[in-house]
Amino acid sequence: EQLCINYTNEMLQQHFNNNTFKIEEQVYTSEGIEFKHVDFIDNEPMIELITNPKNGILPMLDEELVIPSGSDKGFMEKLGEHQARNPVYSRSRKNFMNFVVKHYAGEVPYDAEGFLDKNRDTLQMDIVEMLQASSNTLIGELYPKDQEVSSKERKSSLSKQFQQQLRDLMRQLYRTEPHYIRCVKPNHDKAAMKFVPQLCYEQLTYSGVFEAVAIRKQGYPFRLSHSDFAERYAKICKKDVASSSEKGTCEAIVKAMKLKAENIRIGKTRVLYRAMEYRRLELEWEIITKNERIITALENIMALDHESMDDEEKEDYIIRLADAVREADLFRINTKSAEKGRALLEHFVEERMDAKVKRQLETARDQKSLPKLLDALEICEREGFVTKLVRECRQLCEEIEDCEAALTFAVAEMKEDHLEKALEMCSAIKYDAESVQSARKMLKNIKKARKGVEKALVPPYKVDWLKKAVDFCMNINFTSFDGFVLCNAIRQSVTTARQMLEDGQAKKDQQLLEQALFFCYDTKNFNGHKYKCTLESECKELLERVTWVNKETVKGIRECDEHQVRAVVAEAAEVGMRNKDIDSLRKLVKGDYGKFLAEQYKKAKKCKHHDRAIRVSIKLKDRELEGKLGAFELASWGGLKDPMAWSGESWTWGSTSKRANNMLFWQKDHLHSPITRAAATIADPNAAKALATVVTNGFDTVQKFMGERNTLKMPFRLTELLTDAVINEPMRDEVYLHIMKQCTRNGEDVANQRNPGWRSHVGRGIELMALCALVFPPSATFENFVEAFVRNPQHAESVSKFGLQGLLRRRIYHQALSVGAVPTVGEFMPQCRMDGKRYADGATSAVYTKHLRLEAFAEPKGKKSKGSPEKAGPGKEKKEKKDKKGKKKRSSTSSAGADGGGAAAAVPAPVASAGQWEAAVDPTSGKTYYYNTETKETKWEQPESMA
Repeated sequence: EQLCINYTNEMLQQHFNNNTFKIEEQVYTSEGIEFKHVDFIDNEPMIELITNPKNGILPMLDEELVIPSGSDKGFMEKLGEHQARNPVYSRSRKNFMNFVVKHYAGEVPYDAEGFLDKNRDTLQMDIVEMLQASSNTLIGELYPKDQEVSSKERKSSLSKQFQQQLRDLMRQLYRTEPHYIRCVKPNHDKAAMKFVPQLCYEQLTYSGVFEAVAIRKQGYPFRLSHSDFAERYAKICKKDVASSSEKGTCEAIVKAMKLKAENIRIGKTRVLYRAMEYRRLELEWEIITKNERIITALENIMALDHESMDDEEKEDYIIRLADAVREADLFRINTKSAEKGRALLEHFVEERMDAKVKRQLETARDQKSLPKLLDALEICEREGFVTKLVRECRQLCEEIEDCEAALTFAVAEMKEDHLEKALEMCSAIKYDAESVQSARKMLKNIKKARKGVEKALVPPYKVDWLKKAVDFCMNINFTSFDGFVLCNAIRQSVTTARQMLEDGQAKKDQQLLEQALFFCYDTKNFNGHKYKCTLESECKELLERVTWVNKETVKGIRECDEHQVRAVVAEAAEVGMRNKDIDSLRKLVKGDYGKFLAEQYKKAKKCKHHDRAIRVSIKLKDRELEGKLGAFELASWGGLKDPMAWSGESWTWGSTSKRANNMLFWQKDHLHSPITRAAATIADPNAAKALATVVTNGFDTVQKFMGERNTLKMPFRLTELLTDAVINEPMRDEVYLHIMKQCTRNGEDVANQRNPGWRSHVGRGIELMALCALVFPPSATFENFVEAFVRNPQHAESVSKFGLQGLLRRRIYHQALSVGAVPTVGEFMPQCRMDGKRYADGATSAVYTKHLRLEAFAEPKGKKSKGSPEKAGPGKEKKEKKDKKGKKKRSSTSSAGADGGGAAAAVPAPVASAGQWEAAVDPTSGKTYYYNTETKETKWEQPESMA
């Protein structure tokens, strides 16, 4: 049953397609008109699948009835065999008895079970006779008593009967001129006012409605033959369009009416056109035809003799005349008959018009009052008064109404050109009502608003101008024009930008400042421009400083470089920044300087900034020994032998007590025994004896280097001394002690200090100590004694020359060199000079050139060593101030530690000078001492030349 129903739908759809698409296109083709083909689904393949005599579904089903062994399964096998490649047919994979037909409206599955039985539709003859004998009216109509059913008809299948009936129906439909009504089912519930969009859409799609609409829109639904078109529309043209042919006349009409070529086509026998052209042609035709009727009516009325009419006839005549004149006025007809009719009507009306009504009209006209005009004209309309005054008032009323409509529209739109045109209309008729004055004021405000917006939109944007312009526009409700929208958007952007800038400035927050400036410089926020203002410039500079502080704070926490930390703290204080890390650095700067130095040393060592760690360790040692040098005199070191015991170890003659008293002072003789107890700690006597021998030989090397003994092998002796000290750690303190011993009360220097060519032995000793400091350090217990020795003001020049403080701290920091790294004989040999059999100088020159690196102990350029580096923030020049005498003086914004300063300088600064002598302060005792800048001599007593 469903297959038959869908077969019927396919046939009806084909009929629809033929009339809507195919026949439509045939018309255009026959008329020689180009058209765009509309694609639509042709359902011929579906109909062929169902009805093809050879292998269609219904013919094959009828064929299966004839076969003795016919069955539904056999039908499905044959169907699958013949239609396997048909694109609109498919078999179900799940059920052999199911198949699918791709209908015009979509795919439909069918179950073939019982197809044969339903198709037979046969009744036994006795059943037919029984039904024909029924008294039921309906059954009687179905099976009439006088109807005879042939054997062939009884054997006819249901499908054959159905196909024949459908063919008869379609033949009848094709003989008609069809009009289609498409019924759309809005929902499955049969509910009112309920539409399911998807359901409606699918029905419109499957029924071809969309394609039908498309071809109608692209097509030309209005069609007239050439003769009909020319006869109907020729009179609407202002010039003669007659032609030798009807087609030529049609072309002349189209040209005269300036119709759009794309909307009208002149075919071989017909003119085809669209709705827009149809409406225009019909409107023009209706106007011309109406004018003709009015003119004819007027001419007929004016041809009558009203003088001979009685009162009743004359009254009827006047009414007819008034109606005709009114229509002539409406269509603005100004023919002779129309003018004559107006004059006659005025004559009639003047005779009958009330004087009061006339005064009302005149007053309303003079005052140009629309309400009064309407009231007066209403009376005239009711009474049928049509005079020159009435027409004048009616025209004035129409003009005022036009003005009011134009004003209403212009005021609603709030557009200058509309307001100006509306006001021009009012000026033309001298109309100056309250609405006109209001519109004039609005126009003035709009111009003022536009001018204010234009001024506010000129970069750099000023927030006050933007706000003033926006507020004014909002007050007069003039907010729809593009300038206001842009101005308001920029005002909001500027307000947002300033809020962000102020927030970032107040909080000194790098991220907030970056976000604020990014917003300011994003041209999308400011109509292609960047937002610039004083606040933006301040925040830009502040961001540079805040960024620098944040970056340097991280570095300061990580590395704790004094100059950098002080600069960060000073800059943060000036900017007003506070956070946990800055407070931590500020605490270091403002707190105990010793703790600050200790933190610097810790971080420098952790960061492997070895040179800086060594420089800081010098400051630490300076602070540690400040005012305590006296506590580290050699005699107080616990590693010394008892002087008398040491003196008793000598096998030479002489006073034991005298030798004991001079144990720590310069001696000319050989050293008979080690001064320290290092050898005594060695359990092996042979090893202890060997160490003692190495120590005493080392003392000889010290004496020979200082020029106090003869030698021809100074390079060998130096390499031997350094190597022995590296190998024998107990010997290291002994070597440093020997040098300090020989530099204390050195007899050679005392005897030859006034000799102009004399080279100080103490200076040589300091040079040798520097060489030792290049290779090995003193022990931890002896370290401070050596440090106190090199801080003795008497040794200042030599110590400074070789950077001995730094060398000691460097070697203590890195510990002793390996044996392989000890300077070799070859390094000492090249510049070694001898004075006879005694060493003169030069042996250490090459070694110092290679290893000394004194620049490593100096503060890097731009830094100070005393704990008060100058400010070095981003983009900041060092400040200069002038004293009272006008001299420039460099100012510093950093402060020293809480203890009042940093480490003492390696060479104390002179406080006064006279001639070759200068005065300086000893950092240990605080006393003033004097030294000669040429001879390098030092003394506690004031020289006579300075008295």
